[in-house]
Amino acid sequence: MNITKRISLQNVKKNWKASLLTIISISLSVAMTTMVVASLFGVYKTYEEDKLYKSSKWNVEVGIQDDADEIISALGEIVDSYAVISRGKYVDVGTELDRRSMSIDTIDFKSNFSMFSDEVKVGKDSFDDLIIEGRLPQSKDELIITSRSKTEFSLNLDDIVTIKQSVDNYENPSNDEIFSEARIVGIMAGSSNGIDFTGALRQYYPSDSNDNWKTLYIKFKPGTKNIEKIMEPIGKEFDPSLPNHDGIRILRYNETYNTILGMQFKLDTTKVILGVASAVFIVLLSLATFSLITNAFYNNIQTQVHDYGLLRSIGATKKQLKSMIRFEGYILLSIGLAFGIGVGFGIGKLLLNYINSIFSFSNQAFGTTINWVFSPVLPWQGILIITVFSFILVSFPLNHSIKKLFKMTSIDAIRENNRYVRNKLKIYSRNLSKSLAKQYSISEKSKFRGIKISLTITIVIFITTMSFIKIGFSNMGEYNTSKYNVEVAPQHFYAASLDSFNKKNEEMRHILEKDSNTKIYLIFSQYNISIRDKNFDPLKIYKEVPQNNSANSDIIKLLIMDDHSFDIVRNSLDIQEKNIDSILVNYGTIYDFDRVSSDHTYEGIYFDFDSTESLYIGESVYNDKNPDSYIFNPIFEIPVDAVIARELPDFDSLSYPYIIVNSDSVRFNAIQESLLKSEAAHLNRFAAIVQTHDSFETVKLFDSEDYYISNQDVDKAIPKLIEKTITNILVSIMTFITLVCLLNVVNISLTNLNTRKRELAALRSVGMSQKQVQKMLFYESVRLAWNPLIMGTLIGIFASYSIIAIVNLFIINGQPIAFSIDIRAILISWCILLLLIVSNTIITIVKSRNHSIIESLRNL
Repeated sequence: MNITKRISLQNVKKNWKASLLTIISISLSVAMTTMVVASLFGVYKTYEEDKLYKSSKWNVEVGIQDDADEIISALGEIVDSYAVISRGKYVDVGTELDRRSMSIDTIDFKSNFSMFSDEVKVGKDSFDDLIIEGRLPQSKDELIITSRSKTEFSLNLDDIVTIKQSVDNYENPSNDEIFSEARIVGIMAGSSNGIDFTGALRQYYPSDSNDNWKTLYIKFKPGTKNIEKIMEPIGKEFDPSLPNHDGIRILRYNETYNTILGMQFKLDTTKVILGVASAVFIVLLSLATFSLITNAFYNNIQTQVHDYGLLRSIGATKKQLKSMIRFEGYILLSIGLAFGIGVGFGIGKLLLNYINSIFSFSNQAFGTTINWVFSPVLPWQGILIITVFSFILVSFPLNHSIKKLFKMTSIDAIRENNRYVRNKLKIYSRNLSKSLAKQYSISEKSKFRGIKISLTITIVIFITTMSFIKIGFSNMGEYNTSKYNVEVAPQHFYAASLDSFNKKNEEMRHILEKDSNTKIYLIFSQYNISIRDKNFDPLKIYKEVPQNNSANSDIIKLLIMDDHSFDIVRNSLDIQEKNIDSILVNYGTIYDFDRVSSDHTYEGIYFDFDSTESLYIGESVYNDKNPDSYIFNPIFEIPVDAVIARELPDFDSLSYPYIIVNSDSVRFNAIQESLLKSEAAHLNRFAAIVQTHDSFETVKLFDSEDYYISNQDVDKAIPKLIEKTITNILVSIMTFITLVCLLNVVNISLTNLNTRKRELAALRSVGMSQKQVQKMLFYESVRLAWNPLIMGTLIGIFASYSIIAIVNLFIINGQPIAFSIDIRAILISWCILLLLIVSNTIITIVKSRNHSIIESLRNL
């Protein structure tokens, strides 16, 4: 080991306090980077494991009309397994007025089961284990259906259905169909066969290879690479049955699954977003710690200026001194790197455990099904990223400090002249403590500059991020502000007749009537319908309504309720008359798309209509002879009993006017059946909204297989939980950085306090009291944090406003984001800096009391 390296090691040991301060500063930066990198790789690992678990096991899908065996033979031994699905078969279900189709796939149950995801196959050894009723088909005239198809199409075991199969292809399109009958022998769990959605399945036989519409699923052997290149000849191979498509077979890759296995490379959008977000986070944290590292290196070198001056005076060259200082810096980097990686990995583990606990709480409290469990992962690629980034981050402040050192001559370095430079300031005897504190903070500002910058940047990042989060969540608004906290809607329900509609209505009513938690509920059906006056003319639009919306002026919502629900609505509107059976809510909230500003959102009266005459509902269709006009086909005449020009209380907002009708009244008891029979009316919502004491207990009463359930209490709580989680993480990171800054401040303050023993002893000897000395030390701590506090707050507010302004530039036809100052974020940052001021003051005052005036004056 040469002399310069030995001197470097001796300097590290000799100036162990300054070295320790530098190591801690480097460790902080490395720990923050390691926390993000280890967390990112941990999330990547969980994400990939989840994808592998839930993804089907095929690698490539080929749409074919020819024989699949030819393709498999061409690919050779790299094929692990394959499955063929024949399509193009269906069953017509329902009546003449309600004709719907159920698709049928023909598969080989054994080969297809091997392609299913692990999620589908968990606890199952074969396709037989997926059957919940009956058995698997054993001949071509047997099939199984899904449990969803059973509910949706009202089918059961042993039902006979007629299968239709189209015989056309690309070359010879036709409307010809082949008919055959099949018996339902089994019902399969779920709504999917694990590869693609279907309503029913049949066993695949060799004769099915002649079907025109088939899909080939191929699974390659592990270790196969570049499957796109392997499949390229297959995709380009000429297929005479597809002349209109240039003979190219249709290929589709299971890209995410293939990329994880290394068979294909495609950028995963989720991974890209997480990677970019992590990179931004690392840069922001590095900005907060960079100045701290610069300050640490500067103070470390300044404590050794005298020694460096002596070395230069006895012949040490600049190259040797630079090499010695760099070697010393990289020793500190190596120690800080090892320590920081360990600490950062631990912080990452705490962070991910906290997120896991939030997931667990959400699952237990809100009934969510978040099964992800994160743990930090740090592969060699992550360690390499951290090492290279830290090396670059440390090299800049190290070389900057060296450059500043060599601006001094060797004589100046030996004398350490900069230590005794003082600006000429006027000392006020009335406020001696404050004047001396100001003099000291100005003369020693270079020692604390990096810490001030780090604190400023930390406050800016914290306020900006917290403000953006707060503004984002507040602009989302309350998901639901009404008193109804549960919505229930039938799932897979098709109102084929009035009987089926009433049956489902009565089922929901029966459940809610028995529920002790239910306070009130509304059951209603909602139709999109056109409306006209008694002369079949469109209603006149109110003059203030933006005219660009006039094209939709005759489309409204029609809400049909029974007597129970209608009475609740009527009472909420303070309508006292008992003979009211129909209400026109003549109110709209319309955004003017010709104007960008949110000030041009219209809310108020929509139709220029206030009488209680009859209106007609029906269908408006384009007039082929006159494109500027519509042909109106009436369905039902609705006498309007009341007109109101305000929103319905406690009901979700509807942008356009709507009519509410009591279907139990004599005048409207046929309206539901008329609308169901008509093809012109569109039923787009059939639901019950409920006000309940315990939304979670009420939700449990409804079978999730038959009902779509929305718990508004959960919808309100989850965004708040997310906001709280992000806030806690950011506060923890800011506190951690501030504590390291505090350690730096205290270390520098105590070091300077030792060098100022003579100065403080002289001040006390000429009459300055211990109380005045303590005040001076307090003012010094305040001046240290004052600038970061003010500058960080102002810049943070400006940065928050700038981000919102930039985001609003990209919002054209929508509601601009409203800016607001996050007072809570500002108060939190101020409190944390107050902790720094108080802690530094207490420590320095306690230390200063231990100084003896006599002992200190002896060194004068």
